[in-house]
Amino acid sequence: MERKIKLLYAEDEKEMRITYTEILLEQGFDVYAVTNGDEAWEAYQKDEWDILLLDIEMPEKTGEEVIRLIRENDTQVPIVVFTGYDQEGLSVMEADGGADDYVSKDWSVKVLVDRLGKRLKDAMRRAERGEQRVFRLSSRMTYDKVTNILTIDGKATKLKGMQGKIMLIFCTRRNEEIKSTELCKELWNFDDDLKKGELSTYISQLRKILKADPSVEIVNNNGCYLLVVPDK
Repeated sequence: MERKIKLLYAEDEKEMRITYTEILLEQGFDVYAVTNGDEAWEAYQKDEWDILLLDIEMPEKTGEEVIRLIRENDTQVPIVVFTGYDQEGLSVMEADGGADDYVSKDWSVKVLVDRLGKRLKDAMRRAERGEQRVFRLSSRMTYDKVTNILTIDGKATKLKGMQGKIMLIFCTRRNEEIKSTELCKELWNFDDDLKKGELSTYISQLRKILKADPSVEIVNNNGCYLLVVPDK
C-alpha cells in the first residue's frame, strides 16, 4: 500500500479546522490537526512531516513565529500558508520569509490541493538531486550540513571542520556500518594507524556532544562505526 502524505495542519478556528481536516483526509492525506502555534511547534518536533499547512493568526505562537522556528532547523520541509490575509501583507512570503506558498481561505479546495501537490513535488525533486540540507536524526536532534550546526532540544552546537565532515557521512549513511578504513579514505584519501587514531579522537568528541540525546549514538562494531538513530 502506498504511504500517505503526512500533513501537519494548524488552525485555531474550530469549524474551519474540522471542515478542512475532513476534506484533506478525503483527498488522501494523513492529517494531524492542531489548534494553536505552540501545538504546531511541539508536533513538528515530535515527528517527521511531508508538508505543513499553517494559519497565520493563531493564539500562543503565531504562524510567523512557528515558521521562523522551523526554518532555523529545517529548510527542506514544504510550508504552505493558509489564511484570509492577502499575500502582499504576509512577511512570510517575502524573500527568505520561510513559507513556500500561499493559499487564501477564499479559494477553492482544488486550488489548495493543487498547491500542496506542487510543493511536495518541488521537495521531492530537491531530494532526488541530493540537495537535502538538514537531517532530522530524532525528534530532538537535527544536523545542518551547511552551517555545521547540530541542534538538540533547541540548543545549537557548531561542529568544527572534521567533526562536521564525519557527521555528514554518518547522516547520509545512518544505521549503516562503515569501516574505519573507508572513513579514513573518504576523509584523507588514505588510511594508516595515525589517521585511524585521529578518526577515533574526532568520533569521541562527537559522542560527547550526542550524549544529550540518548536515542542517537555512534557505536564501534569490530572496526566499523555506526550512527544509530531511531527508526522512523
